[in-house]
Amino acid sequence: MTSTTRITGGGSALAGATATREAEILGGLGHGLLAPMAEFWLCIGAPLDRDNLAQKLRWSERVMHYFPSNAIVGRRAFFLALDGREDEAGRLIDRLARPSPEALRESVALLQRAQRVDQAAIAPLIARIKR
Repeated sequence: MTSTTRITGGGSALAGATATREAEILGGLGHGLLAPMAEFWLCIGAPLDRDNLAQKLRWSERVMHYFPSNAIVGRRAFFLALDGREDEAGRLIDRLARPSPEALRESVALLQRAQRVDQAAIAPLIARIKR
């Protein structure tokens, strides 16, 4: 059901016909003992768009507390920017600019893919991370 490309934000895990079933399964797990893991995968797999933005913000906020990986931090920053919370998004982008060169490249690539959703909201984040 999951793949390693989802960990790095290499693609949307929840796209297409299979997505609905995966999201239902993970959503059901989101209330029990496995909730943190289910929310991690839901956040990683959430499409980079405005659909269900409030839910994506809730998932990413909770996941940031227990697994603030670059992929999660980048997605959280993207969702915050779409929500008009540029200052918060910018502070997260500053965190992404510090890791290894490879992690930085992955973060920039994630933001560049996401830029097609809202150029005005994401362009400042890309400029900030490249400083």
